[in-house]
Amino acid sequence: MEIKLTTDWILMYNREIETIDGVCYLIIYGNLHRYLVELAFKSMNVDYEYEEIYDDGDETWENPHYRYSFGNLEDFKESCSDLYEEFQINILNDIAWKKEINRKQSIILSFLDTPKTLREIHAYVKTEFYKTGEKDHKTLMKFLKTHTIYLINDLIENDLIQKYKNHFGKI
Repeated sequence: MEIKLTTDWILMYNREIETIDGVCYLIIYGNLHRYLVELAFKSMNVDYEYEEIYDDGDETWENPHYRYSFGNLEDFKESCSDLYEEFQINILNDIAWKKEINRKQSIILSFLDTPKTLREIHAYVKTEFYKTGEKDHKTLMKFLKTHTIYLINDLIENDLIQKYKNHFGKI
């Protein structure tokens, strides 16, 4: 019996796509799949780089997954059009997400005309970002504090605000 696998099938099976700073990555799991994916890339003549990634809980370093990046996404356009389309959608989603984060951070920065406590920032964010009638309002409220802390930490990391005792203010 003979089994034929197409590059399209290999690349669409058991993988995730991730976009970081406009760069798309294909993440795959398992060594057998890794070899099949690399065979597919070679047959398509795709330039790629990869790195082994281990989860924080994998203290024995036994279960890597592999993150592939590519020199040119256009290499996938003809031979693996579904994957190419997913890459393009992920890039657009990443751009939209960053735009939304920047918008929210701008609102927080405008609120920090004087240093504010985390509680004050949470209250402000709650009224500015999450309107009561919005779709998924209850779900969003569950993540309010986590999301606000993420936004604040990113502003601190980018040297736009700093923490003064229990208050946050512009630099």
